[in-house]
Amino acid sequence: MTSESTHEERLRETLDLLAAQVQPAPDAYRRARAEWKRRERRRRLTLASLMVVVFTLAVLIGLWALNRTPDGPPGGETTGRYHHSSWHSP
Repeated sequence: MTSESTHEERLRETLDLLAAQVQPAPDAYRRARAEWKRRERRRRLTLASLMVVVFTLAVLIGLWALNRTPDGPPGGETTGRYHHSSWHSP
């Protein structure tokens, strides 16, 4: 055997002994699961809030852009087929 494999074996034995001495808390799983659920709820709430903000901003920007367009026909024409008197003529 080489000294490297002997060193590995001793390290493994030491870690195995150390792991055998560790006793998990009786409610460790329940606490970890509750913490995970809390973080998941918080993540979803944050994502939903961000989606609402982005959607609201998009709608407001769209309404603002539509409100800035000039009233009337495109090109600013006020004569010809777009004239208001021709709307009532047959």
